[in-house]
Amino acid sequence: MPLSIGNATISGGSNFSVRNAAGNTIYQLAVNAYGGQNYSYWSESQRPMFVAGGSNANWVQLTQGQWQSVSTQLNTTVVNNNNCYNSTIGRFTAAVSGLYLFHQQHYMYQNDNNQTCFAVNGSITARRRDVIDRITGYGYAPNFQTDNTCSEVIPLIAGDYVEPYIYAGTNSYIYPAYGLFTGVFVG
Repeated sequence: MPLSIGNATISGGSNFSVRNAAGNTIYQLAVNAYGGQNYSYWSESQRPMFVAGGSNANWVQLTQGQWQSVSTQLNTTVVNNNNCYNSTIGRFTAAVSGLYLFHQQHYMYQNDNNQTCFAVNGSITARRRDVIDRITGYGYAPNFQTDNTCSEVIPLIAGDYVEPYIYAGTNSYIYPAYGLFTGVFVG
């Protein structure tokens, strides 16, 4: 017998599913009768995921010599399932606990190296044993432009938030209109 909670319906048995008010399945867990294997999935329209970019078509100078969030520069979304990305503050918030894949890319002008990583709940070391950062521009001649990218799978607890961070070297700028920050729930 299905259970209705607000506008959602939950039904169980060997196939557990959650449906929204329109009757669309947004989550399903099934048990295979041949061996009892569990498998689950989110419908693609409901899987927590986002693709965000910047609207500012001007160079923005970064503060030299420190880790800093660049999330407020990524203020537009192309995809934002479940409204998990807040484009006003540039922050992804996990809808459910599990593994998430994140990627960031920034077009940069720099005099020396820069590093990118992800911060969880404002910390670059949270939920990981070590800081995962990517360095670009090390050993390059001064005054060059480059793409700076970083990808990482991070285990999150529902309610955790993630932001892209950059450690800026001397005289570093980003061009937000060519920036990208994406994330998706993978399991």
